[in-house]
Amino acid sequence: MNKVLFYFRHILHMSMANKTRNILTSIGIFTSVFLFATGSVITESYYNNLFNIIESTRDNTIVLTSNHEEIEDITALLPNVTYEEDAVLQNKIPVMSRQIYKGCYENVLAAIHGVTGMQKGHAAGYEDNEYLPFDTELIKGRLISQSDISSGAMVAVIDEFTARLLFEDEDPVGKMIKLDAGNNGSNVSTAIKEELEVIGVISDTYVSSLSSSKLQKALNKNDGSNIEVDVSVYVPISVTSRLFEYDTVYRYYVFYPDAYDYPGILAAVTKLCESMTAGSRTYEYSTKEMKISDLKVSLADTRRAINLLMMILSVISGISIMGVIFFSVKERIPEIGIRKAYGAAGGDILFQFVTEIFIISLIVSVFAVCVSFYVCSFLEGYINSLMTVDFKINIRLYKLAIPVLAGTLEAVLAGFIPGIYAANIKPADSLRFE
Repeated sequence: MNKVLFYFRHILHMSMANKTRNILTSIGIFTSVFLFATGSVITESYYNNLFNIIESTRDNTIVLTSNHEEIEDITALLPNVTYEEDAVLQNKIPVMSRQIYKGCYENVLAAIHGVTGMQKGHAAGYEDNEYLPFDTELIKGRLISQSDISSGAMVAVIDEFTARLLFEDEDPVGKMIKLDAGNNGSNVSTAIKEELEVIGVISDTYVSSLSSSKLQKALNKNDGSNIEVDVSVYVPISVTSRLFEYDTVYRYYVFYPDAYDYPGILAAVTKLCESMTAGSRTYEYSTKEMKISDLKVSLADTRRAINLLMMILSVISGISIMGVIFFSVKERIPEIGIRKAYGAAGGDILFQFVTEIFIISLIVSVFAVCVSFYVCSFLEGYINSLMTVDFKINIRLYKLAIPVLAGTLEAVLAGFIPGIYAANIKPADSLRFE
C-alpha cells in the first residue's frame, strides 16, 4: 500500500514539476472545455426553456383547431365529449397607450379571447398563432361564468402581468379596460369603443413572461421608437361574437378528458380531422406529446450543428495538447532512460504520462466548467437581450459532467500517442540524447 501511495505521489509530483509545460497544457484544455461547457449551458438552457413551456401545459388535453365557425358538425361526431371553445381575434385591440417620454409611446395591444369557460384551463399564445392549454390559477376575483356568457356581460379576466401593466399597484378587480384606448403612434386601429370590467386575475403564463421580457428589452434599448406590448384578455364568447362579428378569428376547441377517457377521445378527434378536412374547411389537432415530439425534431438539426462545432474545436485543441506533450517527452528523455535502466517497463512509462495528463485535465476541466457556468449566469441578462425567447440559465447539473468527461478524455487521448512514443524509447538512446 505504501509503495502504491509513493508511486502515485511521485506521478503527481512529476506532473506538476514543469510549470511552463503545465501552463501550456492547461490553456489548451481550459479553452476547449470552456467553449464546450459554454455552448452546453446556453443550448441546454435554451432547449429546457422551450420544453418547459410545453411541459407546463395540461396533461391529457387535446386542442382542435378549425377555420370553420360552425361547430354543430363537431358535436354531432363527438356527442358525449365536453369541450371548451376559445375564439381568438386575429387582430389585436389597443387597450392602453401612454407617453413614456417625448415622442415615444407605450401601446398595449390585447389578444381578445372569447371563451365558453375557464374552470378547467385557458389558452395562451405560443407562436405562429398556436395556442396551448394551461391550468387556470385564479389569483383574485372570479372567472367567467355561464351567466356572463348567456347575458353577454362586458366582463374580462386578465393575468398578473396585464394587471400590473394597466393598473400598476391598484387592485384591478372592478377596474375598466377601454378597447381602442389611445392608439398613439400605434399601427393598430379599430372602430370598437367599449369598456370591459375586470372580474378576475389569473397567474402569468409563458406568454406573459415573454411579453414582460420584451418590454424590459425595449425600455433598456431606449432608441426613441414606440413600444408595443402584447397581452391577453379573456371575455365571454358572446361578447366577441357581438362586438367583432366580422373580424377573423382563430377557433380552438379544447377537450379535457381524464386519463381513462383520453385514448378514446384522441382516436375520435383524429378520425374527425381525417374525415372533415375538405375544401376550404380545415381541422387539425395537437396534444402535449405531439408538441414535445415536434420540438425535438425541430431542434435536432441545431443540436447536430453545435455538436459538430464542438467536435472540431476539440480536435484542434487536442492537436495543440498533443504537441505540448511531445515537447514534454523530448524534454524528459533522460528521465525516461534512467527509469528504464532501473527496470521500468514500457507500460510503466505509458501509464505515467497518461496519468499525469489525466490529473491535469481533470483539474482544469472542472475549473473550466465552473468558470463557464458562472460566466453564463453573470451574462444571463445580456444573452437574454440577444434572443427572442425569455432566456434563463436552466441546465441539469449532470449535464455539466459531460464537458468535464469530454475534456478529460480528449486530453488522455491526446497524450496517448506521445506516451507510446516515450514508452518505446531505448535506454541507450536516452543516454546519447542532448
